[in-house]
Amino acid sequence: MLPTCGTRRQSLIVLAVFAILLCSLFYNHNDLRVPRLLVDSRFVPKPHQRLPLLPVAKEDLQKVHVLLPAPSRDVSTCKTILSATVMGYPIPHILGHGEGEHDETLIGGGRHLSKIEKTLEWLSSQPPEHASDTVVIVDAYGAFNHHPSNPTAHATGEAWFQLPLDVLLKRYRGNLESSNRRLAERMGVAFEKENDIRQRVVFGADKMCTPADPASVACYPIPESPLPKEIYGPWTEDMRLNHTAHLNRYLSANFIVGSVEDMTRVFTRASQKIDLARNSTNGAYAISGSDQAVFQHMFGEQEYRREALRRRHHGGPADLSVVEGALVHNPLNPNFPHEIPDTISSLPDLGIAVDYWADLATQTDLHEDDGRWLTYAHDIPPQLIGRRPGICVPQVDGALPLDLLNSTTRLPRAIVSDAALWSPARGWDEMPLYSNLCLDTIPVVVNHNGPQENRHRDWPEMWMQPHARRILDGLMKKTEEEGRYEIAGGAYIDWEYTGWEQLCPAGFEAELYRETAFLGEQS
Repeated sequence: MLPTCGTRRQSLIVLAVFAILLCSLFYNHNDLRVPRLLVDSRFVPKPHQRLPLLPVAKEDLQKVHVLLPAPSRDVSTCKTILSATVMGYPIPHILGHGEGEHDETLIGGGRHLSKIEKTLEWLSSQPPEHASDTVVIVDAYGAFNHHPSNPTAHATGEAWFQLPLDVLLKRYRGNLESSNRRLAERMGVAFEKENDIRQRVVFGADKMCTPADPASVACYPIPESPLPKEIYGPWTEDMRLNHTAHLNRYLSANFIVGSVEDMTRVFTRASQKIDLARNSTNGAYAISGSDQAVFQHMFGEQEYRREALRRRHHGGPADLSVVEGALVHNPLNPNFPHEIPDTISSLPDLGIAVDYWADLATQTDLHEDDGRWLTYAHDIPPQLIGRRPGICVPQVDGALPLDLLNSTTRLPRAIVSDAALWSPARGWDEMPLYSNLCLDTIPVVVNHNGPQENRHRDWPEMWMQPHARRILDGLMKKTEEEGRYEIAGGAYIDWEYTGWEQLCPAGFEAELYRETAFLGEQS
């Protein structure tokens, strides 16, 4: 018996309802109908469970160079130098001082491009025997994105070192080892067949792709983040929250670490891209005014090439991915209008990796609800009282990471009395440390590029306050007594050593040293 018209209509209705329910699994329930892949996972591993603890020899610490792109000297740059000095980092090199900040057509007046060119100039000047030395690049711009015609157009930023150099090196090496394991699993046979595909240079992490356009090759080829997919619960990847509930997935150029040899390869390619953009007729040069955009585009090209090589070695179809709210079925050919990359098959693999877990560095922009100053010797829950309700469940249990507990760095303890508030004579668990509540990590470097008022508010939270002046004076005296020409607190500018007093004059002291704030607290 043939089905009646009514039965057929009912069947169609049932099928339509089922299709709607099925689609809902791949779409976020918001006004924009943003696609989102749902993965049931809330497990956040502890640092020692995901990051190999690799040894660092004393001689390795002596083969580290710190580069600070800082076109102008201001109190923000001095905070970076002060925190690095107290943490035992080598005397930094300030790059691009007084240069690249007057081009009205470029972001930041051109200082971002100056960062690339001046860094490459420094790298290229290194002798062959320094090829394996480690280079740490931290933005110390002060007025980070200052544009001369509109000082309020962009946020400023400050970078603070809160953990020692040996911890940074351990995490850098552990990051490379764990990311290469993930890469080998993802690439399959191609990882062994293509010998140049390895992670070598680690960038900081960002929640947003630059230029925030899924059609750009800078964005659509980028693989999914390895972070647990439900860190932010039902809000994860919700586009209505302006990326604050997105996972760290893209790179951030405000922190980079790698060997001289590998960094030279990366910055050479960045310089080449700037030259290509300068001569373009499609406005690409204006975009390249941002070093972030240059490096993210390079990252996208790298991942596009890696995916092409994976397919060449009989890799299966890539998993579905969501990029800036767009569903990507095929990272080599998305089913929406997109930028087609230039011929990149002949380009060498750059080895760009991302510090997804913020073990090395974190930025406060888009992460305001993720971070908190914690003293680990005290109960954690009471320290979260008054915290603005966030969208992640705090994962911190009060246990310090093993690499910090086993740090070989001796803090300048003898300078300040043990009875003093936040004395450096106390252990790491008795000092305030900026922590990522969602990932249970304590980053080595904190880049304050979020709300401006938070930098002024948070600077006194650094454990060295209110003893920073005495600690620095003690370190300067010690190096002077040892007969060194380069005294602690200084920096190299154009290869010439400049002392602390010249870098950071007395007019900066009220902001740098917060003794008065704590004297009132102790009285």
